[in-house]
Amino acid sequence: MNNTTCRFIFWAISGIFFSFSSAIYAHEPSQSDLPPLTVSNSKAWKPFSYLDSNGDPKGILIDFWKAYSNKTGRRVEFVLTDWSRSIELVKNGEVDIHGGLAWSEPRDKFLDYGDEFLTVNSQIFLKQSLLKQGVDAFLENGGGRGVGVVRDGFYGYYVSQQFPQLKLVEFDTNRDLMYAAFDEEVDAFITDLQVASFYTHTASMPSKYAPVMHIHSVQLRPAVAEGNLELLESINNSYGLLGIETKEQILNHWMHIETVYPPYLFPGIAVFIIVMSSVYIVQLRKTVRARTAELESANENLLRMTYTDSLTGISNRRYFMQQLEQIENSGQSAVVMVFDIDNFKVINDSYGHMCGDEVIKEVARRSGSGLPEGTLFARIGGEEFALYLRGIACSDAEIVADALCHNVFHMPIEVENENLNISISVGCAFYSCAPKVINIDAADKLMYQAKQEGKNRYVLEIRN
Repeated sequence: MNNTTCRFIFWAISGIFFSFSSAIYAHEPSQSDLPPLTVSNSKAWKPFSYLDSNGDPKGILIDFWKAYSNKTGRRVEFVLTDWSRSIELVKNGEVDIHGGLAWSEPRDKFLDYGDEFLTVNSQIFLKQSLLKQGVDAFLENGGGRGVGVVRDGFYGYYVSQQFPQLKLVEFDTNRDLMYAAFDEEVDAFITDLQVASFYTHTASMPSKYAPVMHIHSVQLRPAVAEGNLELLESINNSYGLLGIETKEQILNHWMHIETVYPPYLFPGIAVFIIVMSSVYIVQLRKTVRARTAELESANENLLRMTYTDSLTGISNRRYFMQQLEQIENSGQSAVVMVFDIDNFKVINDSYGHMCGDEVIKEVARRSGSGLPEGTLFARIGGEEFALYLRGIACSDAEIVADALCHNVFHMPIEVENENLNISISVGCAFYSCAPKVINIDAADKLMYQAKQEGKNRYVLEIRN
């Protein structure tokens, strides 16, 4: 076979292969060519998912999915309805995916869950007139006139397992639950801390209930009908493209809650002053001073709740990230540390989430004790913590990291009459001359390196 013949055969085969490949890829649709992704959720779950006065979808989860659509190019259509109905739509295949809910054993029989993208904390809110009775006595006595929960919600399922003696009163939506609380139809209710704060301060309604007990920290996840794994894998892969910064921007937009004064307050006071005689003016001034003090106290408590992790009592992720952005390092040395509890999933699976919460609280207590003055320390995720310290030598940073590991591991933590040896893995990003903007990404990667190297240790890297 001569060279001319060989070249002819080579180019002929190449042409056939190219044509075949082009035909394949010509028929492979992009995300923008796919039909709209239908997403269900609650129509009254402020600030996560709800319909505004114009009937338009709003909320944190809505903005997450809009960001997903912008990133992938695939259109998203929202179907917001009662909570129970939003789950049924996915189960029956009437919509593609649920926009965000917690895992529970009953739902796991007909849903497949994606990766978590948001953690929320729930509280029992007890009527203020019953505070003297105490939450433990209230729960033991069955919940008085009833404890309000959302029908088919996770919290109703969870407390029925933990406190089977409670009388639960079910409502179709969080809005119905909150307005029933405003009318004092129940003695207590259970919902997300963010939901209670949002409704209380945007509805201009005085709170007649107080948060008295942390119930559970839940991870919100997307979910598809059982077996629709191809769509679930696509969602998981695409959600990873959003990045921490996009999610933080969405959360910061929604988590700023202002105190709203009733529109009738100041006109009412003016009319009262005009009508009332001088005899009551002194008493009025005393009343105004007392009311002002109450409002200031309420604002301080609300601000503290906004920036404090309700489970551990230390700063939360939002506060930590805001402080990190605002700090002016001025060329000083600095260290960022990120650590989490080793094998925490095993603890949750073996002993339950309530025991897991106790472990998180004890780790926070041990880690926070003995930190240098001026340390910014926060819980930034489920079992994940972070700290920031500036003006510190590298050798001192290593001492702090080693002390963290030692303080957690040196003494077992008692869980259900068993002593568990708990350890942490710490990632330390040290900056001899800190840049203008510092984030936690480098320390986060070093934490995973510490886990790969055997856990119960720290890994420190000098960044400049």
